[in-house]
Amino acid sequence: MYFEFAKFFSSVSFGSSEFERNASFASCQFRGETDFTEARFLQIARFDNAEFLGKTSFDFAQFQNELWFERAMFGGQVSLSRAEIVGPVWFDSATVKEGGTLTFNFTSTEGRVEIRGAKINGKLEIKFSEIGEALVIGFSSFNELIRKKFTAAGSVSLRHTHTKRLVMEGAKFDRVPDFVGMHVDGPVELDFVEIGEEPPEDVRKLPPRERAAELTARWRALKRLAEQGRHHYYTALFARNETRAREPLDREQRPLAARVGRIYGALSDYGLSLWRPWAWWSGAVVVCAVLYWVAYWLSWDHAPFLGCIADEGSTVGAALWRSLRSALVFGGAFTAADFDWARACLFGASEPWPVTLLGIVQSVFSAVLLFLFLLAVRNHFRIR
Repeated sequence: MYFEFAKFFSSVSFGSSEFERNASFASCQFRGETDFTEARFLQIARFDNAEFLGKTSFDFAQFQNELWFERAMFGGQVSLSRAEIVGPVWFDSATVKEGGTLTFNFTSTEGRVEIRGAKINGKLEIKFSEIGEALVIGFSSFNELIRKKFTAAGSVSLRHTHTKRLVMEGAKFDRVPDFVGMHVDGPVELDFVEIGEEPPEDVRKLPPRERAAELTARWRALKRLAEQGRHHYYTALFARNETRAREPLDREQRPLAARVGRIYGALSDYGLSLWRPWAWWSGAVVVCAVLYWVAYWLSWDHAPFLGCIADEGSTVGAALWRSLRSALVFGGAFTAADFDWARACLFGASEPWPVTLLGIVQSVFSAVLLFLFLLAVRNHFRIR
């Protein structure tokens, strides 16, 4: 049964209809309210290039074979809630316009659902649904053109969805998607996914506490998916965003944790920055070198400005040497003789206890920074 290129200017109903042969609504335009509720498609159902401008219902519909929405455009509210789909579903290069909604609630599919090259400027909801073989969002191989990439500028929700496999390679979400409660039995593939930190419009309108709780839950769900897929970089990235989102709640409920989180973020961007630990380490070397030199100057009444107390050399160089000795946690770069020279140059036979304590603090701080740097290396190079 073929309705290709047909235009429906007013309401049309195919509710409870049974299509025994292939049904094609390719390139059709539905301008009014369209009803496919409880319709049965026994063979292939095609809605390629179709335009849904009004409210459309596929609720409780049954699709016994393939279902195609390739390059379809959804400008109104389109619902496939509680539909039963046996074959695979394609939404490749489909568009959900701003103000449009594509909804799957309590929908069941036995095949794979592919949403590649789609542009979601409106809202995509997949909630409480069972997706059989795989849910593919993005592009499946690097040989495909970049235009095949899935992009979502609007709101995307897959809350409480269940699938055997999740592929989001190359997918791009401008706003934080909702994967809360999603369960994936098999592998999760997130390579080259991009997720913006801007909350969707409906989340932005929530009161501050509710907004923080919702964003925290969304980032935590994404972090769990990344952990399941063993993607260390995305796990750290989503964990960082979860911590940021949770900070307003932590300031009230766990003030100490909030302070520790801010320090962790300042030192290493929550385990993501390669340069911050080195910047802090270099700054600590310079500051401690200055403090060692100040301690030398205060320890002697008539100390030379640059000359050593008990040896040849420069006190500035000795202070820097002493600082580097503490900063290099394992100390393999300097021998005991090097350390003894720096100490003798600055303080003579014995070093004041405040200087020794400062050296211990510097060593501990440097060890923490080294750990944060190695953590960032692990995350950035996706060492699994």
